[in-house]
Amino acid sequence: MLDIIAEWQKEIGFYFNILKLIFYFFIGAFVLLIINNLRKLIVFFFSRFSKEKLLTRLNSIFKVFVFVLVSIFIGWIIIIIIF
Repeated sequence: MLDIIAEWQKEIGFYFNILKLIFYFFIGAFVLLIINNLRKLIVFFFSRFSKEKLLTRLNSIFKVFVFVLVSIFIGWIIIIIIF
C-alpha cells in the first residue's frame, strides 16, 4: 500500500513540475510582450511626433478595447444562457 502512495506522489510531482514549467512560460511570454510594447511606446514618443501617427495609434487602441469589451460581454451572455 505504501508503494502505491509513493508512486502516486512521484506521478503528481511530475505533473506539478510540468504545470510549473507551463506557468513559467506564460509569465515569461507576458513579460516579453510588455517589454516589447514599452519599447514600441518609447520609440513612438522619441521618434518624430506627428498627429497622424498619434491618431492611428489611438484608433487601433480603441478598436482593441472595443473588441475586448464585446468579447467579454458575449462570453458572459453565453455562460448565463448555458448555466
